[in-house]
Amino acid sequence: MGQGKERAKADPLSIDYDESAGRTHTLKVLGNFLLATYSPGYNTADRETLQKVRGGEEYQAFKQKIEGKYHPRLLVMDHQGNALQHLDIPQTLNHRQFLVRDGELWWLSRMNMNEEEDFVKVYRVEIKEDKKD
Repeated sequence: MGQGKERAKADPLSIDYDESAGRTHTLKVLGNFLLATYSPGYNTADRETLQKVRGGEEYQAFKQKIEGKYHPRLLVMDHQGNALQHLDIPQTLNHRQFLVRDGELWWLSRMNMNEEEDFVKVYRVEIKEDKKD
């Protein structure tokens, strides 16, 4: 075990995660499927740009530039982990908060960042197989 460092000398980035890398948020079993929510990670150009960012203003400008580019997604897999489909998660749903109960998929709404609310919305979601002729 290390002795740690004084707060003033510690590098806060040393405990931060790499936001440019992909990340799995949640994994659930629903019937014959495995469901995983994930963030896809940045493409090579955006990852290199992020590495060159120095300071808060540059970071804010970078975040504005990529805003809406990397949406959380849902990966539908079979029980062997083979990818069946990648789906965009609607903006109304919280990509980290869903559960399976009695064979049904329930999803928590995204928090309203513009107005404080004394309630949450919960959605029952159904995944249907798209039959292609």
